[in-house]
Amino acid sequence: MVAQMALEDPVHINSINDHGLTPLALAAKYGNIPLTKQLLKCDWIEINAKNVAVLQPWDMTDEYTPLIWAARRGHPEVVRALFKISELELYSRDDDGWTALQHAIDENHEDIVRFMIEVSENMDPEDSIEESTNLDAQREDLVQLLLTQDSLRLSETDDVGFTPLARAAEHQSPRILQILLKQPEICVNATLGTVPPLWAACRAGSLATVQNLMTKKSIQVNQKAPTGTSPLHLAVINQYSRIVSLLLSQEGIAVNDVGPFGSTALMLAAVNGYTACVGRLVHDSSIDLMCNEFYEAATFR
Repeated sequence: MVAQMALEDPVHINSINDHGLTPLALAAKYGNIPLTKQLLKCDWIEINAKNVAVLQPWDMTDEYTPLIWAARRGHPEVVRALFKISELELYSRDDDGWTALQHAIDENHEDIVRFMIEVSENMDPEDSIEESTNLDAQREDLVQLLLTQDSLRLSETDDVGFTPLARAAEHQSPRILQILLKQPEICVNATLGTVPPLWAACRAGSLATVQNLMTKKSIQVNQKAPTGTSPLHLAVINQYSRIVSLLLSQEGIAVNDVGPFGSTALMLAAVNGYTACVGRLVHDSSIDLMCNEFYEAATFR
């Protein structure tokens, strides 16, 4: 009945509830396949609409599209139904910069991951490359334009403490990163309460971005985010072993530094069974196994 009412009214079909969700987003979130298919029959359905906060200013929103909801919640039939719509934005990102595929991987929904990868491989690569190139060029032009404004402050942060440089590092935008790094007033380190660009790059797992940031002599390799984790902790937690190696090669790296839960990088790697990271850490000349007292027990448990 809800779907029928929506289909008969182009306003209601894309209206949002108190939590900022459209009928399609709700259907995708809870895996309602019949409702999803019925809503998708409507020509004016907004298939890529993201949920928005509509109650109080402090209400949080993840900015999920219906595809992200379905992929994260593990509803393969809903994902397949959405993929049949040509207007679907496959690479749309949430407020953390994650795509639907990344959410599916994070939640271990193998069937959805396999399906999305197969479909992506069958897409026309030239169309995808051209669209991506045009979008990157537009972003670069916008950044260049903004940099001409005298009132622009490159140290300004968003609501969660990210500067423009930190966001460029997190979203793996190499050309925009290079543009920003060339600005004489750019600060590659974080101030109180902000996110270090190096930490953001380590969270994203971009080796090239980490290498670019390392070219700045003033970079502080041990600077922590407000959460208390360092770039090395983050690289270990996410099993980015090549980034771990790069960080360990930096002079002054605090390999024995303790994170927010009282664990060093080696402790985190050992207790989680991250063999590659353990191997790189134990061969570091400055590692102190005395302060990593449960390393042996964790490794051979």
